Amino acid sequence: AGALAGAQASADGARLAAAARAALAEADPDGLRLAGLLVKKLRFERLLAGAPALRAALDADPAALVARFRRYDAAVPARTRWPREEAGDFAAFEAAEATRTARRSGPPPGRPP
Repeated sequence: AGALAGAQASADGARLAAAARAALAEADPDGLRLAGLLVKKLRFERLLAGAPALRAALDADPAALVARFRRYDAAVPARTRWPREEAGDFAAFEAAEATRTARRSGPPPGRPP
């Protein structure tokens, strides 16, 4: 439902031409979901190809790496088809996420803000 809802929301925006909106309205919801899953799978594989260290993370804790990837995929639009650039985007996202988490948690106990 997420891929379909997102595509339909995009179709409602002014960024798509009328013909594209009409085609999207006629798209099979299951086909659209399947296409979305294939795109995510290819993006995940591209990330692993660009960051070999993530293969060890996948072997160690697949669920944790998949959760990290899902957050990244939801927050960062795909912009490249090159593995190293995808890995760089992922690393930048994780660094920014770590900074946001540190800011929310505040200073350690006993240390002034």
